[in-house]
Amino acid sequence: GFNKLVGTSGLVETADDYAEADISRRSAQDPIIVSAGWIEQAQDALKSARAMPGGSKAVDQAADTLIADLDKVLARLRPLKVYYDSKAYRDDGLARGKSEDPLMKAEFQTALTDMDAFSEALKAERNKHLAVELAALKARGDLLAYNSKLALQQSESLVDLFKSPEDLSDPATLAKGDAIVAQLETTLADQRKAYAEAKAKTGGQIGPTRQIAADQLTSMIGNYRAARLTRFILAG
Repeated sequence: GFNKLVGTSGLVETADDYAEADISRRSAQDPIIVSAGWIEQAQDALKSARAMPGGSKAVDQAADTLIADLDKVLARLRPLKVYYDSKAYRDDGLARGKSEDPLMKAEFQTALTDMDAFSEALKAERNKHLAVELAALKARGDLLAYNSKLALQQSESLVDLFKSPEDLSDPATLAKGDAIVAQLETTLADQRKAYAEAKAKTGGQIGPTRQIAADQLTSMIGNYRAARLTRFILAG
């Protein structure tokens, strides 16, 4: 449910599309399109997951807040979509659209803020489980799986550092990013070694999935360095 919410046609993209419609500056003669995206499908999935037993209190509380926000978003957005799809806004001179526009934007913003809080709670819970899993993999000597999962965790930490383009010009953030990259490159080197050993041990009978993932993370490091250099040149 959360992946659908943050993915294509999810909450972020739908809120951005609504903002770009720029209702406050439009006239009743303009062609206006408003989308509800896949928010309802994501909401249904979130509610189904929330109804399941288990789970941490922090995640459940964050989910309850987000679900309530999404209910408000959908309660306004679905009728507005009908209003725009049916071109009813041409009959009232866009009066309803303009009056509800700031309310719709505010509800989107509240949901986006609480979605970030839910993401942090979910990530903290995932990291707890991952720490246990990593320890178990290392203990039983499955270094290929261990380094593959560790590399993914480290790459996620790198991405999470940068909340805006301006962060690529912040020395403190870049120092943290460079430290993570150094750790990630060490992990990827260990992962490649483990992959080569596993491939030799099985006579080549091992799938390429983990190596493809490692190659993609290496490309991500290259993109990070390229973006860092570009920002440095522009700043200079």
